[in-house]
Amino acid sequence: MRKFGLILVLLLAAAQSTFAANWFVVKGASGTNAGTSWANAWNEMSSINFSSVACGDTIWLAGGTYTTAIPTISKNCTSGNILTIARVLSTDPVGTGFPGWSSAFDSQVILQNTTIEIGAGNYWTMDGRIGTVAGNNFGISLQITGSSGTGIDEADIGSAVTHVTFTHIELFGPPASGSGCGASQADGLNLRSFSVPTQNFVFDHGWIHRWNEAIRFLDQNNPTIQYTDVDTVFGCNPNEHADTIYSTGSNYTFRYNRVWNIDADGLFFDQGSPGPVLIYGNVFWDNRGSILDIFNGGTNSGITLYNNVFADNGGGSFIYIQTALPGGAFENNVFYSVGLNGSPPSTSDYNAWTGSKGDSGTHSFVFTAGSQFVSFVASSSADFHLTSTGETTFQNGLSLASPYNMDPDGNTRGATGHWYIGQFDIPNSGSQAMAPSCAPGTGTYTSAQTVTCTNPNTGTTVACYTLNGTTPATNGAGTACTTGTKYTTTITVSASETLIIIAGTSTLTDSPTVTYVYTIDVATPTFNPPAGTYPLPQNVAISTATAGAAICYTTDGSTPTATTPGTCSHGTTYSAPIPVSTTVTIQAIGTLSGDTNSSVASGTYTITPAAPSAKMFALL
Repeated sequence: MRKFGLILVLLLAAAQSTFAANWFVVKGASGTNAGTSWANAWNEMSSINFSSVACGDTIWLAGGTYTTAIPTISKNCTSGNILTIARVLSTDPVGTGFPGWSSAFDSQVILQNTTIEIGAGNYWTMDGRIGTVAGNNFGISLQITGSSGTGIDEADIGSAVTHVTFTHIELFGPPASGSGCGASQADGLNLRSFSVPTQNFVFDHGWIHRWNEAIRFLDQNNPTIQYTDVDTVFGCNPNEHADTIYSTGSNYTFRYNRVWNIDADGLFFDQGSPGPVLIYGNVFWDNRGSILDIFNGGTNSGITLYNNVFADNGGGSFIYIQTALPGGAFENNVFYSVGLNGSPPSTSDYNAWTGSKGDSGTHSFVFTAGSQFVSFVASSSADFHLTSTGETTFQNGLSLASPYNMDPDGNTRGATGHWYIGQFDIPNSGSQAMAPSCAPGTGTYTSAQTVTCTNPNTGTTVACYTLNGTTPATNGAGTACTTGTKYTTTITVSASETLIIIAGTSTLTDSPTVTYVYTIDVATPTFNPPAGTYPLPQNVAISTATAGAAICYTTDGSTPTATTPGTCSHGTTYSAPIPVSTTVTIQAIGTLSGDTNSSVASGTYTITPAAPSAKMFALL
């Protein structure tokens, strides 16, 4: 029996060694810093020991501001054994209930004044998990606060880098980028391996903004940028011509992106391209210069523009083609006050132009600029979904095969009998459910909120919601949720959270998502009796209207703090009234895990005994 037990233990140990491992990073962790648990996490990005990490493992990042760089990532993994670096959510198996876990870990990971260096390696992913531009809440945010820097960088290392993916990442450039630049250079995404091109690089669902140049792809093969906002590019390169996106690569895919507020040239393709360049489902607006530059076009095997919107609101935007393109196609695009300098491919048709036609296609046409889009403004709130006017104007496009038959919302193009020109299929073609609404809405509150939502759809219908930043989804039958929680009566928001809600029915596809951002601040503490001058000592009670909140206070003139919400890091945790017998200033804050600390309450108590009266002297 003992022999059997020993064999079983050895087999289990062998099996355990083949399982993917979890590793942990927590800013300022004070344990062994071995990375093996939340309590013993690596305490900075530079502490990550990749020699201990195997392919298939996951490195979990707790929220916080990190100021050192991740060591150069150069793991050689495979498609079935990918290395993952991910921001943690409380709903993850390693979240709530896992030893050493704190709810504060489920917060934004900020990489401050660092660069993510890509080394020789294959099949690894960095995933921020959540984030939208509207919500300004990307799971991982790389932020440069100085005058120059690079977000993601790859040097010419002389060896292959393949299948590297970044998703839900914000690359935030230096505030000084727009101030004349001087000798500084700031690139958001810089891949420049000349000798051995990087292959199959993906940047997905991200935000690249406030850079001199947003993206540089030098001799890359099959890179993809998708579902990403590229904006606020300052157009300053002290060393050479500045572009928003510069590429000399091949087999380039740029799809479902938004490019806006640009003071540089837009997409710049140079030195030809041995493979196709696919640009589809994007929108470009508020660009003060050329939106698309194609140089040495005669050596390009084809640049394809399908179902894009190129819109100008007064900046003089245009598309420039140096020499005629031997291949490719321009079809189903909207050119809204955007001119063409040069000759498009011979396959150019079904395009909509203002002013005059820029191609000779028999189905291309001129339209009068008006209210074709939901909102055409020079800001991030621009919305290029079609209005009813736009539906009528742009309904006769050319049907295309996969992968071009889907719009950025996931709608199948042509499903209603019309293939719409431009970025989006119609926003609600009669096949999509109407979106729910909730009250109270986005705002800052000092107590938990009871949120009531209304589903405007009829028949067999369901609304599904999440509070962790993920996108909810219904089961398509109008009865349950495949992602998220089914809405029944009300939703209690007791901490700072983002509510995302969607609706669906048995006959209609899921509605657009609706997002509400709730910030719960702990109520500022109050004193009883109130601050003032008293003739006798006082016992001062402190309270806050926020249920469950702790109170941190000081009596030495310093400001109390709670670096980790819910726990006092400086000051005393209030438990009973404070005896005051001499003049003193009490300062206090309220703090609760998951909420924002309150403002500081301050009160000065002056104890001045009353002077003896004449009657008292007479008695003496």
